[in-house]
Amino acid sequence: MITVAFINQKGGSCKTTALLALGKSCASAGWNVAVRDMDIQGSARRGVEFCEGLKMEKKGDEPELLLVDTPGNLKDRSILNAIMAADRVIVPTSPSPMDLDSTRTATLYVDECRREVPKALLFCRVSSGKISKPESLNQFAADLKWPRLQKTIPESEVLKRIGHEKIRLPRDLSAIAAEILELKATK
Repeated sequence: MITVAFINQKGGSCKTTALLALGKSCASAGWNVAVRDMDIQGSARRGVEFCEGLKMEKKGDEPELLLVDTPGNLKDRSILNAIMAADRVIVPTSPSPMDLDSTRTATLYVDECRREVPKALLFCRVSSGKISKPESLNQFAADLKWPRLQKTIPESEVLKRIGHEKIRLPRDLSAIAAEILELKATK
């Protein structure tokens, strides 16, 4: 089983969107995917109900891929538990100044807890703004000494709402899924 934890201390950073889209993409490719929702808001749990092929983790399950949605508060002990149990850690963020600032704090926390875990930044809500230029995103990741996934989730593809209506997820995240699964530990 591969466990991927999605972590950021700021709500609205695309943790749940990225998790659901990645899960749906992997499930469509034939993977047995389960979701663990540690966030009190329960957005991932609600999202799974609308995503074919995804299921919530159940005791005794042995999924090939376990995706963990964490709370948006680094003081919550469950984030530490998720980092320690993860085979990969993804920190999703949009390229807004506020999100980038919280991402900096989240990456420092992950490094304090478990520096060598395979990890990466995933940029979401990427549009044609100045900070969204690939060289700006690359520089931000380099400044943090964190790898970044080369594929991004564009603004037009971001989850708009979870509710009783259909969920609009990014079309195909198989390239992002491949990048996440190929991550190697860093020193």
